[in-house]
Amino acid sequence: MPVNMNAGRAMLVSMIRERMDANQAGTLFAFGAGEPWWGKPQAEVVTLGEDGSAALKHPVFDSTPVSVSLADGSQNFVEADFAIGPSGVIARTEASNIAPDAMLSVSYEAAIPAPTLHESALVDEVGRGRMTNIDYVLPSAENENPDARHLPVGNQSYAFSDEPTRMLLIRGRLAAGDAVGKAITEFGLFSGCEVAADLPPGQLFYTPDQIATPGTLLMADRVRPLARDGMSSLDVTFILEI
Repeated sequence: MPVNMNAGRAMLVSMIRERMDANQAGTLFAFGAGEPWWGKPQAEVVTLGEDGSAALKHPVFDSTPVSVSLADGSQNFVEADFAIGPSGVIARTEASNIAPDAMLSVSYEAAIPAPTLHESALVDEVGRGRMTNIDYVLPSAENENPDARHLPVGNQSYAFSDEPTRMLLIRGRLAAGDAVGKAITEFGLFSGCEVAADLPPGQLFYTPDQIATPGTLLMADRVRPLARDGMSSLDVTFILEI
């Protein structure tokens, strides 16, 4: 299979940037509330089947505690008594103190499923905002410029570049007064957008009814709920790599 050269990838990225720079109003970050259960505490009562397992309504965050007891509250169980799979199926273990047909009360935090490659929209969009910055970057480990500025993004550090690279760092922001009262759990970067023609010049945040053409979803991410209380802004950073 042919290998994509970094120079060619940088050329493609520069073409994308040129298009974004030429029409910055056409590239928008979208912010959404997702499904109501994403990242939220859950409490369910389930009855184990003949195989000693039962399906919960939602997947479970791996790193969060799960509380399991008999439904009548008469006995609590420890982690050695049960196992929970990534899809949200709870099952008794071989040495479990849980009876095979037990009715259980299960409390847990619902996991947030990753976006699929087929997404074309957010689950529950609440608004969109313009890009604040767009820059060429490289992983800091590949940087050869001692004077380059660096920026941490997640678990990675990136170095800014004056020359085209295979990566774009694209940033956006929700102002403190935008989407107040919502809990943001999903982000999207759309290109080819058009807003309604009758909006005032200089408007930076758009509600869904003010989007005339949604555009194409380039990238998406989901996070634990971020409450919007009107007290602080919310920054989002995407790395687009070819």
